[in-house]
Amino acid sequence: MPTMPKATRAPWMPPPRKAWTHAKRWAKYNTHAWRDARLAFLVACKYQCATNGCSNPATSVDHVKPISSGHDGWDQSNWQPLCTACHRNKSSKEGGHAAAGRTAGPEGRGVKST
Repeated sequence: MPTMPKATRAPWMPPPRKAWTHAKRWAKYNTHAWRDARLAFLVACKYQCATNGCSNPATSVDHVKPISSGHDGWDQSNWQPLCTACHRNKSSKEGGHAAAGRTAGPEGRGVKST
């Protein structure tokens, strides 16, 4: 039985977007040690989001200073409990700057952190 030919992408169209990969994620996120430490931290913080004025329960442990810029991922003084919305908001403001070890400058451009 004949089949329909596969649709081909027109040459002027951009290639399809690739899904985001977890290649740059901290490898320790997938360990029992991290999961246990994360849960203990959230319990100790009583699941309260660290963002001022937010009353949502914290579900994420955020690194205040990014691990990619050389900070210790296990240093609890660098952790803060955040709800999903606040964590998403913080991460989107950081953009790719956290992964590159940079912080947003006054013009919004990446400025190398010292």
